[in-house]
Amino acid sequence: MPQPGRPRQFDSQQALEMATRHFWTHGYAATSIQDLMQCMQLSKSSLYQVFGGKKQLLLEAIHHYQHQLCQRLQRQLDASDNGLDFFRQLLDEVIADATPESGRAGCLFVNLANEIGPHDADISAVLSQGIVSVEPIFIAALDKAKSEQLLDAQANSQQLASFILAAISGMRTMIRAGVDTATLATIAESIINHLPAASASQSQDSR
Repeated sequence: MPQPGRPRQFDSQQALEMATRHFWTHGYAATSIQDLMQCMQLSKSSLYQVFGGKKQLLLEAIHHYQHQLCQRLQRQLDASDNGLDFFRQLLDEVIADATPESGRAGCLFVNLANEIGPHDADISAVLSQGIVSVEPIFIAALDKAKSEQLLDAQANSQQLASFILAAISGMRTMIRAGVDTATLATIAESIINHLPAASASQSQDSR
């Protein structure tokens, strides 16, 4: 027989996915324990026993989102025609978030950073780690573009990755403020155009 107080059997990963989606859509402050109990289909005691409360659940949700985001970006990079197309596709996805049909959920990292990051050191640290976690994938895409003679071979991939990440985060914030897709498309084009192209001699050497 189950021991008294033991959480009922459930899929913890599925419950965490539902909590992540709720935080992503509604934010942290607007999400109550009752909201989480309902979307996760857990009793209050089970939620606290397994996840440790609202803040701890949010931290777990951030890690969950980070893992899924990095996996998705890596798959997109693996499937991309070239390194620059990876960024073009990613920027197109960001712009698509500005359409009414998208619901403007945006990026969980950016949403939470704007909402509570500066006011909670624990959450801020985990968000910072999550945001930086995508940089290695960006660096790999930039190095791929270099090997394809699409970017200057001497360009600093680390600096460019940080630049693109900051630019995308800025676009995400602008979307939350209601900036139109035409403006975002111009910004996206500028991001790509600011990447240093391979020189003519590098292109000839590749032939």
